[in-house]
Amino acid sequence: MTYYETFNVLAFHFIYRYRAIVQGKFHGWTINVRLGHWLSLAAAFLIAHSSLTVWAMSYSSVTNAYSPSLNASTFISLYGVNTSDPTIGYVAIEFRRLNHATGLEEYDASTFVTFAVIMALFGFSSSVMVFCSVSIIEPLKNMNVSTAMISQQRLFFRSLLVQTLIPCVFSYLPVCVIWLLPLFTCVALGPFGNILIMITALYPSVDANMIILFIPAY
Repeated sequence: MTYYETFNVLAFHFIYRYRAIVQGKFHGWTINVRLGHWLSLAAAFLIAHSSLTVWAMSYSSVTNAYSPSLNASTFISLYGVNTSDPTIGYVAIEFRRLNHATGLEEYDASTFVTFAVIMALFGFSSSVMVFCSVSIIEPLKNMNVSTAMISQQRLFFRSLLVQTLIPCVFSYLPVCVIWLLPLFTCVALGPFGNILIMITALYPSVDANMIILFIPAY
């Protein structure tokens, strides 16, 4: 539920930077909006986003009732876990399930609904960030303020782009590969999936170090 919330926080940063630089209708509409209002809007959005994410994940999560359709040998050889054992608790997401009536594997509609909802939520935040970035570029060049202020605003904007790129490379991309590659290629990642999920642990330290290196004042 909370994994992608950092991405939404970055989207809020872009909205703030957009409002600070682009003196357009949005700035006029929100000129009387106070900090408490912004926090309330942010909280409402995060609650709605988290609720939809939890619902989407629970919609397709598979429990032990589907254990006969899983390939138990793979889990035993890799992790020593026998998924057919009813005393072992686990949750799985299956892209394809065995149809016991036909004996064939079929794509599961509920899984596609889950991924459609999650990708739509991710896409909404991404669209906000792209829109704000494109809208900021031109006004940033023509700001009617001091040279020092322009340099500072440019530095803040570039650092925000770096802060966005780093989690995309070290956090969101590996998770997308883990989730989407098997879905569209039917390729089992196996132990390589473990390496990808371990890469996500690099994000916090890399993010902090890049900001320290990128902003001269630090």
